Amino acid sequence: MSVYHITLMDCLHAVHKALSMGFFNFEDFDVDEYEYYERVENGDLNWIVPRKFLAFCGPHAKSKIENGYPLHAPESYFAYFRRNYVTTVIRLNKKIYDANRFTEAGFDHRDLFFIDGSTPSDPIMKQFLAIAESSPGAIAVHCKAGLGRTGSLIGCYIMKHYHFSAHETIAWIRMCRPGSIIGHQQQWLEEKQSYMWLQGDLHRSQNNQNTNVYPKHAYGIYSIESKSLNFELNTQNGKVVKKDSKVPDNVSRILQKVDTMKLDDQEDENKNERSCRRKLQLIEDAANQNSEESKRNIAVMTQGDKLNQIKALRRHPRSVTTGAVHLEDGRPHTRARSQPFRSGQQQQIPHTILSPLKAAKVSSTIVAAHNKDKETVSAKRTSRTTTAVTKSARTSSSRSYKTAFIR
Repeated sequence: MSVYHITLMDCLHAVHKALSMGFFNFEDFDVDEYEYYERVENGDLNWIVPRKFLAFCGPHAKSKIENGYPLHAPESYFAYFRRNYVTTVIRLNKKIYDANRFTEAGFDHRDLFFIDGSTPSDPIMKQFLAIAESSPGAIAVHCKAGLGRTGSLIGCYIMKHYHFSAHETIAWIRMCRPGSIIGHQQQWLEEKQSYMWLQGDLHRSQNNQNTNVYPKHAYGIYSIESKSLNFELNTQNGKVVKKDSKVPDNVSRILQKVDTMKLDDQEDENKNERSCRRKLQLIEDAANQNSEESKRNIAVMTQGDKLNQIKALRRHPRSVTTGAVHLEDGRPHTRARSQPFRSGQQQQIPHTILSPLKAAKVSSTIVAAHNKDKETVSAKRTSRTTTAVTKSARTSSSRSYKTAFIR
Protein backbone atom coordinates (compact mmCIF):
# COMPACT_ATOMS: atom_id res chain seq x y z
CA MET A 1 0.00 0.00 0.00
CA SER A 2 1.39 3.38 -0.99
CA VAL A 3 2.20 5.86 1.76
CA TYR A 4 2.72 8.77 -0.66
CA HIS A 5 -0.57 10.45 -1.47
CA ILE A 6 -1.66 13.31 -3.70
CA THR A 7 -5.37 14.11 -3.45
CA LEU A 8 -7.78 15.51 -6.00
CA MET A 9 -7.94 18.67 -3.90
CA ASP A 10 -4.16 19.04 -4.24
CA CYS A 11 -4.58 18.89 -8.01
CA LEU A 12 -7.35 21.49 -7.99
CA HIS A 13 -5.28 23.82 -5.82
CA ALA A 14 -2.34 23.35 -8.20
CA VAL A 15 -4.48 24.24 -11.23
CA HIS A 16 -5.89 27.31 -9.48
CA LYS A 17 -2.45 28.57 -8.48
CA ALA A 18 -0.99 27.79 -11.92
CA LEU A 19 -3.79 29.76 -13.58
CA SER A 20 -3.28 32.74 -11.29
CA MET A 21 0.44 32.84 -12.15
CA GLY A 22 0.02 32.39 -15.89
CA PHE A 23 1.43 28.87 -16.11
CA PHE A 24 -1.23 28.08 -18.70
CA ASN A 25 -4.38 29.49 -20.26
CA PHE A 26 -7.35 27.39 -21.28
CA GLU A 27 -8.09 29.78 -24.15
CA ASP A 28 -4.49 29.79 -25.38
CA PHE A 29 -3.28 26.20 -25.15
CA ASP A 30 -1.98 24.22 -28.13
CA VAL A 31 -3.19 20.75 -27.22
CA ASP A 32 -1.88 19.30 -30.49
CA GLU A 33 1.69 20.32 -29.66
CA TYR A 34 1.34 18.97 -26.13
CA GLU A 35 0.06 15.59 -27.27
CA TYR A 36 2.56 15.34 -30.13
CA TYR A 37 5.81 16.01 -28.30
CA GLU A 38 4.95 14.02 -25.19
CA ARG A 39 5.00 10.82 -27.29
CA VAL A 40 8.20 8.86 -26.96
CA GLU A 41 8.70 8.64 -30.71
CA ASN A 42 8.45 12.43 -31.06
CA GLY A 43 10.88 13.47 -28.34
CA ASP A 44 9.17 12.63 -25.02
CA LEU A 45 9.29 16.20 -23.68
CA ASN A 46 6.93 18.36 -21.63
CA TRP A 47 6.92 22.00 -20.56
CA ILE A 48 6.56 22.47 -16.78
CA VAL A 49 7.08 26.23 -16.32
CA PRO A 50 6.53 28.51 -19.35
CA ARG A 51 9.74 29.75 -20.96
CA LYS A 52 11.70 28.32 -18.04
CA PHE A 53 11.66 24.53 -17.60
CA LEU A 54 11.32 21.75 -20.14
CA ALA A 55 11.55 18.14 -18.91
CA PHE A 56 12.57 15.44 -21.38
CA CYS A 57 13.94 11.92 -21.59
CA GLY A 58 17.72 11.56 -21.61
CA PRO A 59 19.28 11.63 -25.09
CA HIS A 60 21.57 8.83 -26.26
CA ALA A 61 24.64 8.62 -28.46
CA LYS A 62 22.48 7.77 -31.46
CA SER A 63 18.83 7.40 -32.33
CA LYS A 64 17.63 3.82 -31.96
CA ILE A 65 15.04 1.55 -30.36
CA GLU A 66 16.12 -0.19 -27.16
CA ASN A 67 13.89 -2.59 -25.21
CA GLY A 68 10.92 -1.32 -27.19
CA TYR A 69 11.60 2.32 -26.31
CA PRO A 70 12.64 4.91 -28.93
CA LEU A 71 15.84 6.77 -28.02
CA HIS A 72 16.96 10.06 -29.57
CA ALA A 73 20.34 11.62 -30.27
CA PRO A 74 21.05 15.18 -29.06
CA GLU A 75 20.71 16.56 -32.59
CA SER A 76 17.05 15.49 -32.60
CA TYR A 77 16.23 18.28 -30.15
CA PHE A 78 18.28 21.18 -31.55
CA ALA A 79 15.60 22.74 -33.76
CA TYR A 80 12.84 22.53 -31.15
CA PHE A 81 15.10 23.95 -28.45
CA ARG A 82 16.07 26.89 -30.65
CA ARG A 83 12.47 27.67 -31.56
CA ASN A 84 11.58 27.77 -27.88
CA TYR A 85 14.66 29.68 -26.67
CA VAL A 86 16.20 26.86 -24.67
CA THR A 87 19.73 27.98 -23.81
CA THR A 88 20.78 25.49 -21.12
CA VAL A 89 20.70 21.70 -20.85
CA ILE A 90 21.13 20.04 -17.44
CA ARG A 91 21.97 16.33 -17.28
CA LEU A 92 21.26 14.49 -14.01
CA ASN A 93 22.15 10.94 -15.04
CA LYS A 94 25.46 9.34 -16.03
CA LYS A 95 27.09 10.21 -19.32
CA ILE A 96 25.48 8.42 -22.25
CA TYR A 97 26.17 11.02 -24.94
CA ASP A 98 28.99 13.51 -25.48
CA ALA A 99 28.09 16.89 -23.97
CA ASN A 100 30.12 18.63 -26.68
CA ARG A 101 27.36 17.86 -29.14
CA PHE A 102 25.17 20.36 -27.25
CA THR A 103 27.89 22.92 -26.50
CA GLU A 104 29.13 22.98 -30.10
CA ALA A 105 25.56 23.71 -31.16
CA GLY A 106 25.48 26.77 -28.91
CA PHE A 107 23.82 25.38 -25.77
CA ASP A 108 25.21 25.64 -22.25
CA HIS A 109 25.50 22.08 -20.88
CA ARG A 110 25.78 21.23 -17.17
CA ASP A 111 26.21 17.92 -15.31
CA LEU A 112 24.65 17.41 -11.86
CA PHE A 113 24.74 13.65 -11.44
CA PHE A 114 23.06 11.73 -8.63
CA ILE A 115 21.93 8.11 -8.43
CA ASP A 116 18.82 6.97 -10.27
CA GLY A 117 15.82 6.76 -7.95
CA SER A 118 17.49 8.79 -5.20
CA THR A 119 17.12 12.38 -4.01
CA PRO A 120 19.67 15.14 -4.66
CA SER A 121 22.09 16.36 -2.03
CA ASP A 122 21.84 19.94 -0.79
CA PRO A 123 24.91 21.07 -2.82
CA ILE A 124 23.38 19.67 -6.03
CA MET A 125 20.03 21.30 -5.24
CA LYS A 126 21.71 24.68 -4.66
CA GLN A 127 23.77 24.38 -7.85
CA PHE A 128 20.63 23.59 -9.82
CA LEU A 129 18.81 26.64 -8.43
CA ALA A 130 21.80 28.88 -9.11
CA ILE A 131 21.99 27.72 -12.74
CA ALA A 132 18.24 28.18 -13.19
CA GLU A 133 18.26 31.69 -11.72
CA SER A 134 21.17 32.83 -13.90
CA SER A 135 20.16 31.22 -17.19
CA PRO A 136 19.19 33.77 -19.87
CA GLY A 137 16.69 31.42 -21.51
CA ALA A 138 14.72 28.27 -20.90
CA ILE A 139 16.32 25.19 -19.34
CA ALA A 140 15.89 21.63 -20.62
CA VAL A 141 16.38 19.14 -17.78
CA HIS A 142 16.73 15.39 -18.14
CA CYS A 143 17.79 12.30 -16.24
CA LYS A 144 17.26 8.81 -17.66
CA ALA A 145 13.49 8.92 -18.07
CA GLY A 146 13.07 12.61 -17.25
CA LEU A 147 10.65 11.87 -14.42
CA GLY A 148 12.05 11.23 -10.94
CA ARG A 149 15.26 13.21 -10.56
CA THR A 150 14.16 15.79 -13.11
CA GLY A 151 10.82 16.47 -11.44
CA SER A 152 12.37 16.66 -7.97
CA LEU A 153 14.75 19.51 -8.82
CA ILE A 154 12.26 21.44 -10.94
CA GLY A 155 9.87 21.13 -8.01
CA CYS A 156 12.36 22.92 -5.74
CA TYR A 157 12.42 25.91 -8.09
CA ILE A 158 8.61 26.06 -8.22
CA MET A 159 8.32 26.00 -4.42
CA LYS A 160 10.98 28.67 -4.02
CA HIS A 161 9.85 31.16 -6.65
CA TYR A 162 6.08 30.57 -6.82
CA HIS A 163 5.36 29.48 -3.24
CA PHE A 164 3.61 26.27 -4.27
CA SER A 165 3.23 23.71 -1.50
CA ALA A 166 5.02 20.40 -1.99
CA HIS A 167 1.75 18.63 -2.82
CA GLU A 168 0.68 21.36 -5.24
CA THR A 169 4.09 21.22 -6.89
CA ILE A 170 3.98 17.45 -7.32
CA ALA A 171 0.40 17.60 -8.60
CA TRP A 172 1.24 20.26 -11.19
CA ILE A 173 4.37 18.51 -12.44
CA ARG A 174 2.51 15.20 -12.73
CA MET A 175 -0.28 16.87 -14.69
CA CYS A 176 2.31 18.29 -17.08
CA ARG A 177 4.44 15.13 -17.21
CA PRO A 178 2.64 12.05 -15.82
CA GLY A 179 4.77 9.73 -13.71
CA SER A 180 7.07 12.41 -12.33
CA ILE A 181 8.51 12.37 -8.78
CA ILE A 182 8.63 8.80 -7.53
CA GLY A 183 7.99 7.46 -4.02
CA HIS A 184 10.35 8.87 -1.42
CA GLN A 185 11.22 11.77 -3.72
CA GLN A 186 7.76 13.07 -2.84
CA GLN A 187 8.59 12.89 0.87
CA TRP A 188 11.89 14.67 0.20
CA LEU A 189 10.05 17.57 -1.44
CA GLU A 190 7.70 17.80 1.53
CA GLU A 191 10.72 18.07 3.83
CA LYS A 192 12.20 20.86 1.65
CA GLN A 193 9.00 22.90 1.45
CA SER A 194 9.63 25.27 4.40
CA TYR A 195 13.26 25.76 3.42
CA MET A 196 12.34 26.61 -0.18
CA TRP A 197 9.70 29.10 0.95
CA LEU A 198 12.24 30.82 3.20
CA GLN A 199 14.85 30.92 0.42
CA GLY A 200 12.26 32.40 -1.92
CA ASP A 201 11.46 35.21 0.51
CA LEU A 202 15.18 35.96 0.91
CA HIS A 203 15.70 35.96 -2.86
CA ARG A 204 12.87 38.43 -3.46
CA SER A 205 13.94 40.72 -0.62
CA GLN A 206 17.52 40.80 -1.92
CA ASN A 207 16.18 41.84 -5.32
CA ASN A 208 14.00 44.59 -3.78
CA GLN A 209 10.81 42.69 -4.51
CA ASN A 210 7.73 42.21 -2.38
CA THR A 211 8.08 38.85 -0.63
CA ASN A 212 4.35 38.21 -1.05
CA VAL A 213 4.25 38.97 -4.77
CA TYR A 214 5.18 36.14 -7.11
CA PRO A 215 6.02 36.32 -10.82
CA LYS A 216 3.21 36.00 -13.35
CA HIS A 217 3.77 34.86 -16.93
CA ALA A 218 2.22 36.66 -19.87
CA TYR A 219 2.05 33.43 -21.87
CA GLY A 220 1.56 29.94 -20.53
CA ILE A 221 2.98 26.62 -21.62
CA TYR A 222 2.12 25.61 -25.20
CA SER A 223 0.82 29.12 -25.88
CA ILE A 224 -0.50 29.71 -29.39
CA GLU A 225 -0.20 33.50 -29.14
CA SER A 226 3.44 33.33 -28.08
CA LYS A 227 4.27 31.43 -31.27
CA SER A 228 2.85 34.28 -33.34
CA LEU A 229 4.87 36.76 -31.30
CA ASN A 230 8.03 34.69 -31.73
CA PHE A 231 7.54 34.66 -35.50
CA GLU A 232 7.25 38.45 -35.61
CA LEU A 233 10.36 38.87 -33.46
CA ASN A 234 12.33 36.47 -35.61
CA THR A 235 11.47 38.43 -38.74
CA GLN A 236 12.03 41.92 -37.28
CA ASN A 237 14.84 41.54 -34.74
CA GLY A 238 18.12 40.03 -35.84
CA LYS A 239 19.37 39.77 -32.26
CA VAL A 240 16.80 37.19 -31.32
CA VAL A 241 17.92 33.56 -31.54
CA LYS A 242 17.56 32.45 -35.12
CA LYS A 243 16.22 29.18 -36.34
CA ASP A 244 18.86 26.76 -37.57
CA SER A 245 18.43 26.18 -41.27
CA LYS A 246 21.11 23.50 -41.41
CA VAL A 247 19.72 21.12 -38.80
CA PRO A 248 16.30 19.66 -39.67
CA ASP A 249 13.62 19.16 -37.04
CA ASN A 250 14.31 15.50 -36.45
CA VAL A 251 12.14 15.30 -33.34
CA SER A 252 9.00 15.25 -35.49
CA ARG A 253 10.48 12.77 -37.95
CA ILE A 254 12.39 10.19 -35.93
CA LEU A 255 10.84 6.76 -35.51
CA GLN A 256 7.32 7.62 -36.61
CA LYS A 257 6.48 3.94 -36.82
CA VAL A 258 7.77 1.35 -34.37
CA ASP A 259 7.41 -2.28 -35.47
CA THR A 260 9.40 -4.20 -32.86
CA MET A 261 8.08 -3.35 -29.41
CA LYS A 262 8.74 -6.26 -27.05
CA LEU A 263 8.38 -5.91 -23.31
CA ASP A 264 8.72 -8.33 -20.41
CA ASP A 265 6.36 -7.01 -17.76
CA GLN A 266 6.51 -10.09 -15.51
CA GLU A 267 9.62 -9.08 -13.58
CA ASP A 268 9.07 -8.86 -9.84
CA GLU A 269 9.41 -5.23 -8.85
CA ASN A 270 10.61 -6.23 -5.38
CA LYS A 271 13.90 -7.58 -6.76
CA ASN A 272 16.20 -4.61 -6.53
CA GLU A 273 19.44 -6.40 -5.76
CA ARG A 274 20.96 -5.63 -9.13
CA SER A 275 20.40 -1.92 -8.67
CA CYS A 276 21.98 -2.01 -5.23
CA ARG A 277 25.06 -3.79 -6.55
CA ARG A 278 25.49 -1.04 -9.12
CA LYS A 279 25.41 1.90 -6.70
CA LEU A 280 29.14 1.89 -6.07
CA GLN A 281 29.83 1.95 -9.81
CA LEU A 282 27.38 4.80 -10.29
CA ILE A 283 29.10 6.79 -7.55
CA GLU A 284 32.39 6.34 -9.37
CA ASP A 285 30.71 7.61 -12.52
CA ALA A 286 29.73 10.76 -10.64
CA ALA A 287 33.35 11.71 -10.04
CA ASN A 288 34.57 11.80 -13.62
CA GLN A 289 31.98 9.91 -15.65
CA ASN A 290 34.65 7.71 -17.20
CA SER A 291 34.23 7.81 -20.97
CA GLU A 292 35.18 4.16 -21.32
CA GLU A 293 32.60 3.12 -18.78
CA SER A 294 29.93 5.20 -20.47
CA LYS A 295 30.57 3.30 -23.70
CA ARG A 296 29.89 -0.08 -22.13
CA ASN A 297 26.49 -1.57 -22.67
CA ILE A 298 25.55 -2.75 -19.19
CA ALA A 299 22.01 -4.11 -18.90
CA VAL A 300 20.91 -2.90 -15.46
CA MET A 301 17.26 -2.30 -14.69
CA THR A 302 17.21 1.02 -12.86
CA GLN A 303 14.17 3.07 -11.94
CA GLY A 304 14.58 5.01 -15.18
CA ASP A 305 14.56 1.78 -17.19
CA LYS A 306 11.36 0.64 -15.53
CA LEU A 307 9.70 4.00 -16.13
CA ASN A 308 10.68 3.87 -19.79
CA GLN A 309 9.21 0.37 -20.06
CA ILE A 310 5.96 1.60 -18.57
CA LYS A 311 5.81 4.36 -21.18
CA ALA A 312 6.47 1.92 -23.98
CA LEU A 313 3.85 -0.47 -22.60
CA ARG A 314 1.26 2.30 -22.56
CA ARG A 315 1.99 3.01 -26.21
CA HIS A 316 1.48 -0.68 -27.09
CA PRO A 317 -1.04 -2.30 -24.73
CA ARG A 318 -0.39 -5.57 -26.57
CA SER A 319 2.72 -6.79 -28.34
CA VAL A 320 2.61 -6.37 -32.10
CA THR A 321 3.83 -9.96 -32.49
CA THR A 322 0.90 -11.48 -30.62
CA GLY A 323 -1.76 -10.99 -33.26
CA ALA A 324 -5.48 -10.56 -32.83
CA VAL A 325 -7.28 -12.18 -29.93
CA HIS A 326 -10.04 -14.66 -30.78
CA LEU A 327 -12.30 -15.56 -27.89
CA GLU A 328 -13.43 -18.81 -29.49
CA ASP A 329 -10.03 -20.46 -29.21
CA GLY A 330 -7.08 -20.41 -26.87
CA ARG A 331 -5.69 -22.14 -23.86
CA PRO A 332 -6.91 -21.37 -20.35
CA HIS A 333 -4.67 -19.63 -17.83
CA THR A 334 -5.39 -19.63 -14.12
CA ARG A 335 -5.94 -16.32 -12.40
CA ALA A 336 -2.84 -14.65 -11.01
CA ARG A 337 -2.51 -14.52 -7.24
CA SER A 338 -2.55 -10.73 -7.31
CA GLN A 339 -5.97 -10.66 -8.99
CA PRO A 340 -8.91 -10.59 -6.53
CA PHE A 341 -11.89 -12.94 -6.91
CA ARG A 342 -15.33 -11.55 -7.52
CA SER A 343 -17.75 -11.40 -4.63
CA GLY A 344 -19.65 -14.62 -4.09
CA GLN A 345 -17.07 -16.71 -5.95
CA GLN A 346 -15.23 -19.49 -4.15
CA GLN A 347 -11.46 -19.35 -4.25
CA GLN A 348 -11.21 -23.07 -4.93
CA ILE A 349 -12.54 -22.49 -8.44
CA PRO A 350 -9.87 -20.74 -10.52
CA HIS A 351 -11.07 -18.10 -12.92
CA THR A 352 -9.61 -18.56 -16.39
CA ILE A 353 -8.91 -16.33 -19.33
CA LEU A 354 -8.15 -17.24 -22.90
CA SER A 355 -4.85 -16.74 -24.64
CA PRO A 356 -4.40 -16.49 -28.41
CA LEU A 357 -1.24 -18.64 -28.23
CA LYS A 358 -1.15 -22.17 -29.67
CA ALA A 359 -4.74 -21.88 -30.81
CA ALA A 360 -4.75 -24.83 -33.21
CA LYS A 361 -3.26 -27.27 -30.71
CA VAL A 362 -5.58 -26.19 -27.96
CA SER A 363 -8.64 -26.23 -30.20
CA SER A 364 -7.99 -29.87 -31.15
CA THR A 365 -7.56 -30.77 -27.48
CA ILE A 366 -10.85 -29.09 -26.60
CA VAL A 367 -12.66 -30.88 -29.45
CA ALA A 368 -11.23 -34.25 -28.36
CA ALA A 369 -12.31 -33.66 -24.78
CA HIS A 370 -15.76 -32.63 -25.97
CA ASN A 371 -16.14 -35.81 -28.08
CA LYS A 372 -15.00 -37.92 -25.13
CA ASP A 373 -17.68 -36.34 -22.95
CA LYS A 374 -20.29 -37.14 -25.60
CA GLU A 375 -19.20 -40.80 -25.73
CA THR A 376 -19.38 -41.08 -21.93
CA VAL A 377 -22.89 -39.62 -21.83
CA SER A 378 -24.01 -41.92 -24.66
CA ALA A 379 -22.61 -44.99 -22.88
CA LYS A 380 -24.43 -44.06 -19.69
CA ARG A 381 -27.71 -43.66 -21.58
CA THR A 382 -27.25 -47.06 -23.31
CA SER A 383 -26.55 -48.73 -19.97
CA ARG A 384 -29.68 -47.22 -18.45
CA THR A 385 -31.80 -48.41 -21.44
CA THR A 386 -30.45 -51.99 -21.21
CA THR A 387 -31.17 -52.13 -17.49
CA ALA A 388 -34.71 -50.93 -18.04
CA VAL A 389 -35.35 -53.59 -20.72
CA THR A 390 -33.99 -56.34 -18.47
CA LYS A 391 -36.19 -55.28 -15.58
CA SER A 392 -39.22 -55.16 -17.89
CA ALA A 393 -38.51 -58.70 -19.16
CA ARG A 394 -38.16 -60.06 -15.63
CA THR A 395 -41.41 -58.43 -14.56
CA SER A 396 -43.30 -59.84 -17.54
CA SER A 397 -41.94 -63.35 -16.95
CA SER A 398 -42.87 -63.25 -13.29
CA ARG A 399 -46.42 -62.18 -14.06
CA SER A 400 -46.86 -65.01 -16.63
CA TYR A 401 -45.62 -67.61 -14.11
CA LYS A 402 -48.02 -66.39 -11.43
CA THR A 403 -50.99 -66.53 -13.85
CA ALA A 404 -50.21 -70.12 -14.85
CA PHE A 405 -49.90 -71.24 -11.22
CA ILE A 406 -53.31 -69.78 -10.33
CA ARG A 407 -54.93 -71.52 -13.23
